[in-house]
Amino acid sequence: MNSIFKTIIALVLLITLSCSEKDNATILNQQTTKTYNLASKNADNISGTAKFIKNSNGSVTLELDLNNTIDAALHPAHIHFNTAAESGLIALNLNSVNGSTGKSSTTFIELDNGSPINYQDILNFDGYINVHLSATDLGTIISQADIGQNALSGESVSYNLDEKNSSGISGVAQFLERLNGEALAVLELSGTVLNGNYPAYIYKNDVATTGPIVFTYNNVNGSTGMSSTNLSEFDDTFEFLYEDVLNYSGHVNVHLSATDLTIVAQANIGSNANIALPVIYNVTNSGAGSYVFTGNDLTAESNPDFTFVRGNTYVFNINTPGHPFYLKTIQGNTATNAYSNGVTNNGTDNGTLTFTVPLDAPDTLYYNCEFHAVMTGTITITD
Repeated sequence: MNSIFKTIIALVLLITLSCSEKDNATILNQQTTKTYNLASKNADNISGTAKFIKNSNGSVTLELDLNNTIDAALHPAHIHFNTAAESGLIALNLNSVNGSTGKSSTTFIELDNGSPINYQDILNFDGYINVHLSATDLGTIISQADIGQNALSGESVSYNLDEKNSSGISGVAQFLERLNGEALAVLELSGTVLNGNYPAYIYKNDVATTGPIVFTYNNVNGSTGMSSTNLSEFDDTFEFLYEDVLNYSGHVNVHLSATDLTIVAQANIGSNANIALPVIYNVTNSGAGSYVFTGNDLTAESNPDFTFVRGNTYVFNINTPGHPFYLKTIQGNTATNAYSNGVTNNGTDNGTLTFTVPLDAPDTLYYNCEFHAVMTGTITITD
């Protein structure tokens, strides 16, 4: 019995030690990794992941794993300095992605310039990854990801870009926080024209007050309707980060072209986000018979009636020589009974009349030519 008991004890110890060794081996084989999503950059919808692996000898392995790559093709890949929105020089050449498998693996301990780099350095790296179509077409990027400190935190804020000047263009201005506190500033528009190139800026103050340009976006590509720009400072190099956007008194204008700064889309941002955009009308005349309005769904409309909302702003760009345009409390020609509360430049025949409707405005107002009673319309005021 004693011999049998000893045998059983030995077997139990052997099994226990064996299990312990397997558990330790599992722990030793566990790897520290960081994965970034590679977004598609072309119509072929090639996307995937970039996984950095911390190796026990201090080296780092980068595994690229892409979907929808081109069979039998070789797709060059690199780590670059800076953000993808800014672009930058190549920091590290990677092994090309095999189009048949969508995979690539590169192990490294230094950058191309000889600077040592380890796994922790990667987590703090100011860079991005590009995967290209081919060695002969490096200009076509098929997949891309910001990495390290440039990766997105998951926090973002969006503002609707409203159509202006009957452009048919509208969209969204989005700011996405990076891990380093900077922001990826994205414009996404619909209705842009193929091969168009639309300048865009952040301006100081709200759209009604207007103000100077403080930040310049990369132009919106008319073919895609997209623009991506890194935001870390104003044009004058004053620091401006994601958290600053949330409370900034500003607005975004997108313009038709570099030679025609007509505003095609617009949004108040930051602390101005809840301020309604002004409604803009261009006003001409048809002889002495009518004022003609275009804008805000009106196209060459003669003497229309309006409904305005208290607290909102309405802008009339007047070009009616010899026919001064008045907002009035009593319908009829002459300059008497002009309504002045919230009105600037009342009675102009060549300029801008702005009307911010006071909360105590009467329920009914009128517009009228100073000299011709038939050039008139009714303005109904509501809450």
